[in-house]
Amino acid sequence: MFLASMVPLRLRTEDGRVIWANPKPNSTFFCRPISFIFEKESKELTTATYVQLQQEVESLTPSVVQLTNDVTISVRHEMTLTMIDGKVHNAIQGIRSQQVCSICRAKPTEMNNIDRVLARPIAGDRTQHGISTLHCWIRSMEMFLHIAYRLPFCEWQVRGEEKQRIVKEQKQRIQTEFRQRLGLLIDQPLPGGAGTTNDGNSARRFFLEHETSADILGLDSTLIRRFSYLLRAAFSNFHLDEERFGV
Repeated sequence: MFLASMVPLRLRTEDGRVIWANPKPNSTFFCRPISFIFEKESKELTTATYVQLQQEVESLTPSVVQLTNDVTISVRHEMTLTMIDGKVHNAIQGIRSQQVCSICRAKPTEMNNIDRVLARPIAGDRTQHGISTLHCWIRSMEMFLHIAYRLPFCEWQVRGEEKQRIVKEQKQRIQTEFRQRLGLLIDQPLPGGAGTTNDGNSARRFFLEHETSADILGLDSTLIRRFSYLLRAAFSNFHLDEERFGV
């Protein structure tokens, strides 16, 4: 089943005064379905749905409410596609490989060269969908896990029996330590092929106990701690001062 939905974020006046703000933008209580499509998710279906939604957004007209004979309220709608995951973002950007960055178009073989990545041009339409918070905690935790699995040889691609053996041993050690020290079942498959044990609660505990997590993974605890600040900011319901936050 393929679902498209809408979540109201805020109601504000023309001068910027916020009348109402969604206290839980990620909660299903505020989610309003737009369409249910009983088809398997694919790039073609994702792209077609995106084009259709964009056309509907462009054709929206203000909602006019007549309160009294002298008072009329007109509400203008601003719709933005932001609650998507990386798979959807790649599809609407026309990127075939899930390993290619949908923002800078960097390939896995280029990502270790930070200077080259920073020099890559970024078109404005690639950032218009914001920073997706969907699965953000889980994917961020998994990023650190996969980096730790590959630390002994510092390469992303795992080719050859020797590298595969090293990754397997690293993964088993890390899983055992997380279970013993934090009581977390990390990166283990669920019965029936229904994903893994990585969930939101495990990810939040992972970042909350950043010193222990860093010690288990062999990474810098400051890196994981600062990453947790970014995640909290992305999920915050408060208005953030970008300049002060960046200091």
